[in-house]
Amino acid sequence: MTQSFAHSSSSLIIQKIQGNIWDTLTAPLSAFETVTAIILASVSRGFLIGLISLLIFSFIIDIRIESFLHVFVVLFFSTFIMGALGVMAGQHANKFDELATIQNFLVLPASFLSGSFFSIQRLPEILQKVMLINPFFYMVDTFRFGFISNSDGSTKVGLIYLFLLTMIIWYLCWKLFKSGYRSSPGAGCPLRHPQHPDTDHHPAGQGTGAPQRCPATGRVRPLAATAAAGLMVGSEQAQRQANRPDVNSRPAY
Repeated sequence: MTQSFAHSSSSLIIQKIQGNIWDTLTAPLSAFETVTAIILASVSRGFLIGLISLLIFSFIIDIRIESFLHVFVVLFFSTFIMGALGVMAGQHANKFDELATIQNFLVLPASFLSGSFFSIQRLPEILQKVMLINPFFYMVDTFRFGFISNSDGSTKVGLIYLFLLTMIIWYLCWKLFKSGYRSSPGAGCPLRHPQHPDTDHHPAGQGTGAPQRCPATGRVRPLAATAAAGLMVGSEQAQRQANRPDVNSRPAY
């Protein structure tokens, strides 16, 4: 599950830091298709790592799966939810420090307090009711049921809860990505060129020759306008640099 979260979140934030997030934003795909592709890639990574781990541990201990259906369904729902949360976290964060804050203070505590290493029957009654709200509890409990046919909660309630949560998180992730929330390199919408206020411009697109789309408005500037704006800004920066007095030419006192 954590690998699914790390895959989608790190993919987006690396693109934002490197400035090639425009390749994703301007691709001939809808927001729904882009989000679904990123999430399913996270699901594939989660399944692959889980399969490799299962094969390695099968040489060490005797592993028997009582219900393949529960294992497969819960693993799909869990990786899908974590992949979608990773997309939302990757959109919100503009640097790895912000992403680490989300992972260390939200994801990890919720996963460790889900009954992974203890039975919730040992907790006070009020904490048991609180644990039933935690989706990580149903992920772990139903997944454990697929191996040992024993669970602390209801597996039917867990499957329904995870299914509904998957649909809700998927919808929220799509709406957030479609709105363009913090989708550009840095923060906010691309800056407007001072001499061309009717077009969108962002420094990360200079010299790339790629069409630029404002994440907030969704408008795409033509390729020729993008290249012209990049050349114009580059010439302006060169002119300012040429007019700047040389520090080394100052007389020594």
